[in-house]
Amino acid sequence: MARLLFRRGAYYSDFRSNGKRIQRFLHTNKQIAHIKLGELLKQFRSEKRGHGNYDISFPAFKKKYLEYSRGQKRPETFIRDQAAINALEKFDDPPINYVKQITPEILERWRGSRKNLSPATINRDMAAVKAMLKKGIDWGYVEAGKWDWDSVKRLKAPKGRLVFYSKADFKRILDNCTGIWKTIALLGGRAGLRRGEIYMLEWSDIEFDRNRIHIEQKEGWVPKDYERRTIPLFPELKTWLLTARRHSRWVIADSSGERPALAVMSTYFGKIVRRLNLPGGLHTLRHTFASHLAQDGVSLYTLAKWLGHENVETTQIYAKLSPDSMDSEALKVSPL
Repeated sequence: MARLLFRRGAYYSDFRSNGKRIQRFLHTNKQIAHIKLGELLKQFRSEKRGHGNYDISFPAFKKKYLEYSRGQKRPETFIRDQAAINALEKFDDPPINYVKQITPEILERWRGSRKNLSPATINRDMAAVKAMLKKGIDWGYVEAGKWDWDSVKRLKAPKGRLVFYSKADFKRILDNCTGIWKTIALLGGRAGLRRGEIYMLEWSDIEFDRNRIHIEQKEGWVPKDYERRTIPLFPELKTWLLTARRHSRWVIADSSGERPALAVMSTYFGKIVRRLNLPGGLHTLRHTFASHLAQDGVSLYTLAKWLGHENVETTQIYAKLSPDSMDSEALKVSPL
């Protein structure tokens, strides 16, 4: 028999399912806790009968989906999923208590309430929420064919100027980095690695004798788009790595064998460039790698392979380099 337990100012469920005792936090308000207990019981009974629960609460489904996201997606993707879904949960016009309430109209209104954010951010968050809802169909928690969430179109995001570091500014960054932070800067600026790829790079991925770096799937992690690619090990990076001490199988491990968390990598590198009065952040290093090579005459097709772009059109942004580069090319045109 199901009942409420009161402990330290909060109510918990107390019942058995398949021989297991289910005790979960419900709420600090007794009336709300009773409602949530009913939802929880309905969910367990529905799952026991082998089909989904279209009345599952948004908090219950959110928990299930984020557990899936954490286990199946790259760490940075999980972080984006979590941020987007939390933002939707906070939307209260009207409050979303059940997954079945999330209609295209609600998504449109949620999007309209976030005008202070960039179109690119809104589009990423909307894509994360749509992926969650479509997974809900697979799991039997969302009724298939009831809503067409794809009718909520992407916002047009203006294309900004490509930001990258000049060779002089990149040298300034390297001069202000030591230890693993210089390794991180070189892996981004001289190999074009993404943040997650830097984090997951092992010494065994580097062939010093053949001057190659391999990006490939590992247990619990896959590169973006499940790609496997090989990048040249350029001299500046090779020289540095050959002198670096190995404290772990991970290339960016410190003397204790630990790696900085992904968020710490971004935050700390951001502080380095701000101290130098430079724009951008960790991902700007990847743009720097590609832009320098494009300036030096490397073809866009080759760049696409090294960057892991499935479509060369994605690499077209590097065909348009800095204003200084365009000015210097313009000077080569003979006057009439």
